Formats: sequence, structure tokens, C-alpha cells
Amino acid sequence: MPRFYFHAHGPARSIPDRDGVILDDAPTARAFALLAIVDVLDDADDVRDFLDWRFEVTDDAGRTILTIPVLDCAFAWGVLRASR
Repeated sequence: MPRFYFHAHGPARSIPDRDGVILDDAPTARAFALLAIVDVLDDADDVRDFLDWRFEVTDDAGRTILTIPVLDCAFAWGVLRASR
């Protein structure tokens, strides 16, 4: 099974994922990235601090598999949070 890396990039800093996670495939990596974004937003003191961040998912060769802007998830996260 392939290993995927989930790097977080913001305007002033990046947080590389040096360990990665072994997952079945790219769609599973996308779901994992979305859950990671939800975790970041849940833990944030101010969600607005992360709206210009993005998660970049790469494979073992360093190829970018997908990029997910946090802003793309923020609205859905807000709806889910309001329904809890």
C-alpha cells in the first residue's frame, strides 16, 4: 500500500509531514486530508487564522497528488459544527 504525506502550508510557514500515512489509495488520502482539516478547524482559537492555509498531499516520490485549500472546507465545517 502507498504512503501519503500531508503537508500544511500557510502564508508565513509550512509544516511538512515527514512520516506520512499508509493508506489504500488517493481517494482515501483525500478523505484523510479532509478529516485533518476538520481537526485543525476544531482545535483553532480563531478559524480565520487558517482560511488561507492549504493541505498538500504527496506520494513517496514527492509528487503532489492533490491540494485542498482550508477555505474550501470551512463552510461545510461550520455547518457541521452548528448541527452538533
